[in-house]
Amino acid sequence: GWEAGENDPRQTISYKNGLKLINNFGITGDQGLQVLDYGAGGNPGPTGLCFEDKGFDLTSYEPYLCDGALQLKHDKYDLIYSIEVFEHVINLTNLSNFMARHLSDRGLMYVQTMIHPHPAGKDILGSWYIAPRNGHFSIFTFPAIFLLFKRVGINVVQTPMGMVGFKNKPLFKNNIFI
Repeated sequence: GWEAGENDPRQTISYKNGLKLINNFGITGDQGLQVLDYGAGGNPGPTGLCFEDKGFDLTSYEPYLCDGALQLKHDKYDLIYSIEVFEHVINLTNLSNFMARHLSDRGLMYVQTMIHPHPAGKDILGSWYIAPRNGHFSIFTFPAIFLLFKRVGINVVQTPMGMVGFKNKPLFKNNIFI
């Protein structure tokens, strides 16, 4: 959510990415969806601000950087999104358990993180994406992220809109499950 040179959060790429998510998913604020921004980068961050501006019931959750964004308003969420956060997580078991505990039975989880090729090349540890240079402690192949969430009952699939997870087919109107 931090973008140099932008004083108005509504002008940031992160805010505009929120608009893209809402449009790509085909969801609206009047559906009554409870949305969790995991790794919000603020309370709210710019992406979450977009969801709030569009009338969604948003909870910002920031386990690492932001005081005041650690309280959950709801036990379960219809949409949990996490943008460029999973690679910063050290304890992936805690992460997958958190998502399983808070994703509603008919909800969607959206994950944006770099997916590395499988099998990985011999030079993988030389990648710019891997710590300690940038705080990226966990890297993923698609099979790895699939198995991480499968063990807690979340199915992860790659869609034209990105990587999403779900326990059961969502019942709310969306462009992923038509």
